[in-house]
Order: sequence, then structure tokens, then C-alpha cells
Amino acid sequence: MSKPKTPGVPVHAVVWLDAAYGDTEKVVPVVAVTLGVILEKTGEHVLLASEMFGDSTYRHYTAIPVGMVKRIERVGRLSFPELVRETPEEEEENEQGS
Repeated sequence: MSKPKTPGVPVHAVVWLDAAYGDTEKVVPVVAVTLGVILEKTGEHVLLASEMFGDSTYRHYTAIPVGMVKRIERVGRLSFPELVRETPEEEEENEQGS
């Protein structure tokens, strides 16, 4: 018997070193944490989306070079409340059909 699938999508925290600037004597990268849904992991980058919509589309992408990634941790799952699963047009159609 197969396990029931957990609803939603995994959300990850990517800890990485961001480029920084400073004086020429002391330049250090800045530790950054980006939360999001991993859309792609390649030998070159990790691509995350920080916004997800009810129709399963994404926006606000961050591509982090793999050489800058320190670690990736799964922090939870994202699923939508019923309120955002329908577009306003679909909601209106459903109300009229009732």
C-alpha cells in the first residue's frame, strides 16, 4: 500500500554567501538566507521562487550560484487555503451555479 501524498509543496531555506562590497582592506561576503520553492537545481545554480499563486504559477525568482551555497534545509510545506484556490472569475461562476 502506498503512502498518501502530503499536500502542498516543499519550502526550503538556502543559506548562501552573497557578494558584498567594502573598503579594499576588508571585504567579506555576507551570509544570506533565501526562503522559497526550489524550481531547479543544476551544476550551476539553485533557482527558487518566493511567491506562488493558486494556479501553481510562480514569480520573484532568485538564482543562487552553487559555489555560493553553504546548505539547503527543508523548513516546511506550503499549501493554499481554499480562499486563494479560485480566481475571482471562478468564484463568481461557482456562486452563480449554486
